[in-house]
Amino acid sequence: MQPIRGETHDDTTIRRDHRGGPPFLHKDVGATWSFIVFAKPSGAWAPRIDDVHDAVTARRTIAGIFQEFFPEDAPVIEQLDVIESDPVSWLKGAVTPTVRQAVATTTSGHPVAAIGDTAIAVDPVAGQGAQNTVIQVAELVKAARAHDGEFTADWLAEEFEKHWERRGHAAVEVTRLFLGDPDYATHAELSFPAAAVSPAIAQALFGLLSDPNPLLGLRTREDVEGFITAVAEPHDQVLARFAPAGRFSSAAPAAVTV
Repeated sequence: MQPIRGETHDDTTIRRDHRGGPPFLHKDVGATWSFIVFAKPSGAWAPRIDDVHDAVTARRTIAGIFQEFFPEDAPVIEQLDVIESDPVSWLKGAVTPTVRQAVATTTSGHPVAAIGDTAIAVDPVAGQGAQNTVIQVAELVKAARAHDGEFTADWLAEEFEKHWERRGHAAVEVTRLFLGDPDYATHAELSFPAAAVSPAIAQALFGLLSDPNPLLGLRTREDVEGFITAVAEPHDQVLARFAPAGRFSSAAPAAVTV
């Protein structure tokens, strides 16, 4: 029977692979289904995630979520077992998005710079943490090579401000978008349905994960409508093609034996 790898986080939604095959290869059993749950702290799923304390309860929680919210797929999920040889195949955690003061001084007087998530902690839903780190380090190394003089706290602070303007701010905002932040309700109302019926818009929306800066220019409803129109076709024509699915998937995939 197809095993399950349970992973839980504290954020927004549930994702599954619908391409007809399991996306995860486990070191012991090979082809495996993995699940990631993003549960908003104030949502119905958060108490369920709080009760997860091992692989067995992770599987039970996943099955319970499907039974209540995605009943069409629940019979398949019920057939899945945990990987007994891997008791640590689950993970639970929570992230509080935080932008910290990025420079400090040690007791001996040496300036220290915060890098990546230690400076800008973002929820993992949009994959911005690792990208921020790589870009910040690359730009800091480039600046250090061109710098003539001591690496003071003021210099490090100035470089962090450049990183914030270059990438950090946009990374925070695109994470808020994909978390369903109320400030981005209009963006979600228009762009996600448009992406569901237009591959070009889906590609552009997904592209914000690689380069989030264009999001900063989409401030109003008219901006988002213009974004849809510029990428594909008039926004009203695109949105007219969208119809809510009303269910998690059109058909549950057949169980796979291994």
